[in-house]
Amino acid sequence: DIERAIQGYRSLYNAERHFMPTSQRQRDILGQDTLYGAALTYAVFGRKVLSDEQVLAHVRTSQKVATPYGLRVISHADGSLLPGHSGEYVYGGSWFLCDAANYLLAGAHGLPEAEVDRLLADRVRVEIAHVPAFNESLSTVTGKPHGHILYSWNSGYSWLDRKSTV
Repeated sequence: DIERAIQGYRSLYNAERHFMPTSQRQRDILGQDTLYGAALTYAVFGRKVLSDEQVLAHVRTSQKVATPYGLRVISHADGSLLPGHSGEYVYGGSWFLCDAANYLLAGAHGLPEAEVDRLLADRVRVEIAHVPAFNESLSTVTGKPHGHILYSWNSGYSWLDRKSTV
């Protein structure tokens, strides 16, 4: 059952656009939370469930369409917002944990450590630009915090960072 689940997860990959889409039915919608399963499986069990090529291509594609305020949580494949989306919260907003988990997972899949460190440092700098804390999200249009201040992300990020460098 586990191997079938892994194969099902891998089959979501959009090989033409080089990213993990939000679902089989929305193959051209880029989502950053699509690597959560792979990141958590690696952090908890030390097992890679996506190929190095899939993870690295997803992160590279996401970086190409990133905003100055982080990755879009969900967007068209070119990075443009979906109809009716504001650039805040789930409507394209940047979630620190999505960005950090993707970068740390990419490091486990072969992204050079110096690049992972630079991406993380840049993302933390943007995150704390307005408030010295982690936010529910940042608007990827304005860079301003949106939603609640989430101090728990600090510990989640720290835990993932430690697990990915072991």
